[in-house]
Amino acid sequence: MKSILKTIIILAVITGIAMAGYMFFFKKEPAVGVEGGLATVAGTAVNTGVDSATMNQNAQNASRDFLALLLNIRSIKLDDSLFTSAAFSALQDLSRPIAPDTDPGRENPFAPIGADSAVISTQVTTSNPSAITATASTLNGVLSIGGASITRWFEYGTTNALGTMTTPKPQSNPGAYTETITGLLPNTTYYVKASASVGGQVIAGAVVQWKTASAVNR
Repeated sequence: MKSILKTIIILAVITGIAMAGYMFFFKKEPAVGVEGGLATVAGTAVNTGVDSATMNQNAQNASRDFLALLLNIRSIKLDDSLFTSAAFSALQDLSRPIAPDTDPGRENPFAPIGADSAVISTQVTTSNPSAITATASTLNGVLSIGGASITRWFEYGTTNALGTMTTPKPQSNPGAYTETITGLLPNTTYYVKASASVGGQVIAGAVVQWKTASAVNR
């Protein structure tokens, strides 16, 4: 473990030095012209107060220092005695486990308010889908109550969590209602439940599953 840590630190140092070398030697800077202490950078004249000979000497000195630093990298030694010291061994883990979120929010944010806590009721029945093809099916439900404030819809998906909802529509009289859905995957098991809102209370039938037909190869 110690040798691995030491190797990682040495590689990090070498990488940092290599990046600095790249920035210094290879990264293009704006063209600089120097004449008698007057430097031109990207078309703008700046009085540096340093002649070209001094600037060249400074560049050479920087290059020499950088090469010396690279050569001295072998002399770097890491003291790993810290990990065997009594102070390090006496350290305690005071971290605390994070409690799971018991209220992650609404499962389907696009569903009507209250749809996430729908009450299973015999007043709504989920019937088996019909007109099943590879990519489409007709969902069927039965509403056994009536009223002016009733809307009904279907929720479906490839798991019991469902996740997709049809557009809610008003239905004031008891009776069957259907909805044709498209864009399904061939040869895939789907789940559906019929739902309704009665005076703000969401009720739903049992979840029913069906399977789409296989795609036809032509």
